[in-house]
Order: sequence, then structure tokens, then C-alpha cells
Amino acid sequence: MTPLMLLPVQKKWWRSVMTALLSMTFIVLGTVSATASPTAQVIANIDYPIGIVQDSSGNIFIADNNRGELAVVPTSTGTLFGVQVVAGQKSVLSSVAGIYGLAIDTLSGSLVMTAQAGALKALSPTSVTVFGVAVPANTLTTVTSSFVDRGIDFDSAGNLYGASSSGLFVLPVVTGTLHGQLVTANTPVAVSAGSAFTSDFLADVALDTNDALYLSVMFGATGVYAMPVTTRTIFGVLAPADTFTRVVAGADVQNPCGIDLDDHGVLYIGSWGSGNVNVSSNSSVTLFEQPIPANVSTQLTSLNGFGNQGVSVNIDSSRVISGANPNTYALVGTSPYVVPTPTPTPTGSAVVPNQLVATGSTSSLPALLGIIMLTAGLSFLGIRKFQHRDMKR
Repeated sequence: MTPLMLLPVQKKWWRSVMTALLSMTFIVLGTVSATASPTAQVIANIDYPIGIVQDSSGNIFIADNNRGELAVVPTSTGTLFGVQVVAGQKSVLSSVAGIYGLAIDTLSGSLVMTAQAGALKALSPTSVTVFGVAVPANTLTTVTSSFVDRGIDFDSAGNLYGASSSGLFVLPVVTGTLHGQLVTANTPVAVSAGSAFTSDFLADVALDTNDALYLSVMFGATGVYAMPVTTRTIFGVLAPADTFTRVVAGADVQNPCGIDLDDHGVLYIGSWGSGNVNVSSNSSVTLFEQPIPANVSTQLTSLNGFGNQGVSVNIDSSRVISGANPNTYALVGTSPYVVPTPTPTPTGSAVVPNQLVATGSTSSLPALLGIIMLTAGLSFLGIRKFQHRDMKR
């Protein structure tokens, strides 16, 4: 008599076994939960949010490329750059044709932006001098008519780097040497190391706290490249000084566009091709309750929109702003940045290399298989037991 023939005779017993099996399976599956991803909250409707930057007060400035507007989502109600604003609501500060990149000049406290035909403009709450040009308070002023037409960022010394259709440029604040080449104060010059990208679409630039320069290439030799001041390893890749090295492959992030870094050296990338926000870190961290392995480009969240354009992160990653047409989002989560405490290895035990777990899940498959096999084994023994009794009869 086969176990299959026993099924009609031992209905109650078999139903009990199946119930136990399913119950144990669901218990195990309950531990295989998707890792929490940050909630993406819409903070503004922006037609094409290509450039995003945050100031120290938490105000969010957004370049609306299609509408040709400089917008802000302020943290408090009042006056900003001479314009009445309401906390949490989008306000237009100025019309800027062809606006693209945004950056905050920490030396003058002004907001600078790239505009049509590569012009660089500045807006300041007080009268200041920006790269040798007087900028009256609350007045949009052209600093130079020929710089770059895409993403920009400042280094710690106040030098402004920018991407353009003609390559990579820098606007130095003083005369001297940058990345091995002579530069003159307040005079834009092409960065010689960026000459390799003249046939590629450069989207954005960003600098880390060590003044390593990062460059996103959206079309052509896609990926994110880094040029450190001194030779060091970035995301597991050895990057020589004053030379661009690809540290995030184009295959890992589809058409990288906006990029930014926090003070921990975590790189945030907006994927124009997929609408995702990806991160890369030099060490294993937890971001918005999601484990991020070291040196692996990992999807942090996916935004609902036509590609991902601008990305901005504050210094401790507690707030990430990203734009995907037609909205601009704030990523929200508890305990945004956590550095895991290493688990001590018991004396005499073998060190097991870290296992890469797929993003958004925690693997309990070995435990699940073990319990299922154990349950199946017990079920088989029970069947054999009832089969033996039945044969005796």
C-alpha cells in the first residue's frame, strides 16, 4: 500500500500534518520580510527638477529647467531673497532661462546657478562679491556669461566646478595650481583631466569632504567617475590622484544624472533611466533602515516619474531630496544613517566572508529549507507508522 493510497483512509491525520507543515512554513516566511525603504513624500510639483540644493537652514532650492524658474520650499514662513514665502510651500524666487545647476557658495553665502548659454548667475540675501563681481542684495546677477550649462559644486576652498557639453570646467577663487594645472582667479578654465569626456554627456559634479571630485556621465561612457587629490581607494576601486577613474559602472546605475555626497562619503545617484535613487558607500552602513553593503551600488528607493534628475543630501543623510518629473520628493525614514557595530569573532572560530543579500530582503532560506525537510521527514515517518498498522490489519 502506497502513502498515496493512505490519504482517503487517514484524512484527519494527513490534514493535521499539512496544517502543521503550512503553519511552520508561514512562521519561517514571516522572518523573510522586505527591508524598509524610505518613504518618498512629494514636496513640490516641478516640471523638470534638474538641480536641487539645501542650505544650512533646511530650505530646499530647485531648478525647474522646463519652466525656467528658481523655486524654493522653505522651512519657515517669512521673506527669502526679498520674496514672501510660506513654510512647506513652493515659491518662485526668480525666472532664470535655461536654469540647470545649483550650488551654495559658503564663502559669500550666495546661491549660484547655471543658466542659458552657460551663464553663471548669483543671488544673495546681502550685498556680496562673487568671483570678483559685485552682487547686490536680493538681485539676480550675472557673474560670468560663459562658464557651464549643467551641474555645479564648490570645493572646500571655494573653487566652483561645473559640467558642460564642452567638458569639465573650474572657476577658481584664487590664482594657483589645481589638479596639477595652473589657474587664474575668477577665470574659468577647462580641467585638463576632463578632456576624456568631451564626446560624452556630462550631467553633474559633486565633491566629498576630502575634495575628491565626482562626475556623472549620463550618456556615452556612462557611470560615475572620481578624481581624488591624493591616490586612494573609492568604492573598492583604486583611484589615482588628479585622474578620473570610474568608481560606479554604468551597468549598475542606468543613465546617472544628479549626484551628491554626505559627510560620511556616501554617494547618492539619481538614475535618469530608471527613476531610482542609488547609493554607494566605502563601508557597510544602514540607510533608512536598509542595509547597504560596502562598495556595491544599491537601490535605495524608486520614484514615480519620468527619470530622476537632481539629487541633494544634507551632511548626515537625515534628509535626501530628489526630483523625478513632475515632482520633487523628500525621502523620509527613522534612523537615516547607522554605522553597524562589528560583531566580535569568537576565539578559534573561522571568519565567514560577508554574504551579499539582495536589496529589500533578508535571507532566511536555509532555515526555511531545514524546517521543511524536518517536517517532511516526520511526516514520512508518520505515514510509515500508519502504513505498518494498516498492513497488520
